[in-house]
Amino acid sequence: MNDAASILVIILSVVLIIFLLFAVALIFALIKVAKQIKVLAEEVELTTKTIQETATNLKKTTGNVAKLSSPVFIGKSIMSLFKFKKK
Repeated sequence: MNDAASILVIILSVVLIIFLLFAVALIFALIKVAKQIKVLAEEVELTTKTIQETATNLKKTTGNVAKLSSPVFIGKSIMSLFKFKKK
């Protein structure tokens, strides 16, 4: 091999090593980001579950309030029809 070919092989080897190191660093960074995304997805899932439970509880509560207020409203309406006067 002549001198020019040797120099070219050395330069290409150094460039290849640099790209290989960047690739390894990028892989580690991507693994770290993937773990963070997994944690974030679990937190979102937990938050969604909590919101669904809260919505279910609110629905039950409003149903109970509707059952309680409906007879009271009917009673007031009937009483207003008779227009009782205080003496």
